[in-house]
Amino acid sequence: MRTQTSVMDKRTEIIYEGVRNVLVDALGVDKEEVTLDATLQRDLGVESIDDLDIVFRLERTFAIKIPRGELFVDLERKFHDDVGVINESGITYLRSNYQHLLIGVDEHSLTLDELTGRINVNSLVQYLETKLDKDVK
Repeated sequence: MRTQTSVMDKRTEIIYEGVRNVLVDALGVDKEEVTLDATLQRDLGVESIDDLDIVFRLERTFAIKIPRGELFVDLERKFHDDVGVINESGITYLRSNYQHLLIGVDEHSLTLDELTGRINVNSLVQYLETKLDKDVK
């Protein structure tokens, strides 16, 4: 995973700047707060109501379509228990769609709160790099 001090290639830098501008505009945060390692919820204060606005702005900025639930994890009730622990079906879904969010976690006790707390600016940049690669092919 890249950190703020890592050298980015030009394309990644352009994507990061686009994401940064979107988050500054959507959330009213200072540009300096939007580092690659900044978590969306804890550090930038993203709430579920912000998700749609952020997706809309990213679609417009990068001229792409982001299907519902593809960018922000939208685990259906069948993927977790009553206290929010993600079950095996949920883990399988995450492995297929959000593998980068599972790096370094104990999958057997992962909760929805822990999962959403792991989503950071770099997650958005990585998603967009992958999405833009697929759209080019």
